[in-house]
Parts: sequence; structure tokens; C-alpha cells
Amino acid sequence: MSNTIKHNRGRHYPYLDPDCPIAFHLRRCRQWYGPHGISQLDLARIAGVSDRVIWHAEKSCELQPSIEAMLRIAAAIGRPLEELVAPKKLQAIRKDVEKRRAELEKRQGKPSVRPGI
Repeated sequence: MSNTIKHNRGRHYPYLDPDCPIAFHLRRCRQWYGPHGISQLDLARIAGVSDRVIWHAEKSCELQPSIEAMLRIAAAIGRPLEELVAPKKLQAIRKDVEKRRAELEKRQGKPSVRPGI
């Protein structure tokens, strides 16, 4: 039995395929974010990336070569990917994300859920 689900016209939807490196998992996490999930646009705003980045990640079974290379390096040395990033840079990214999350909350007039990741 295949893990992929095809549209009646034979199209393949990567976000329905748990074997895709990112598409299925990103969409699943996005749908479980908060009580009603989070839109691609809101996630992009919080992350500080374009909504096209999120859209592409959910529509493709291809892993960007730079991401795959870093995942391979982390796996090769047996450490989490976050440990390959300078702590100051990781802290700055997290601080920026929290600032963007607060701005989105303010615009929408409701608190955003903070994932326990």
C-alpha cells in the first residue's frame, strides 16, 4: 500500500506523502499549530520569509540541496542541526521570530500560540 494519495487526475500531492522530506511534515505541523492551525501567510510573516517559501516547501518532494547538505553534516557528526549554528545567530533568529509573532498577534487582535518546539 502506498503512502501517497493521488488526485483523481493522477496528480501527486507531496503534502499527503509522509515520505516527502518536508512537505507532509511542514503541513502537518502547520495544521497542528494552535487550535485552528496557522496559514502559510501567517507562518511566513512570523518566520520572516516569503509565503512562496512555505508554499514551495509544501508543494515539493525535493529537499533544497543546502538543507540536505546541512542535515547530512549534522547526521554525520551525530548532533542536532541547531548545534551547527552559532548560538548568537540562533538566539537572534528566535528573538526576531518572537518579535514577528507579537506583531502578528497585535494586528490580528488575538494571541498566537507558542509552539513547544
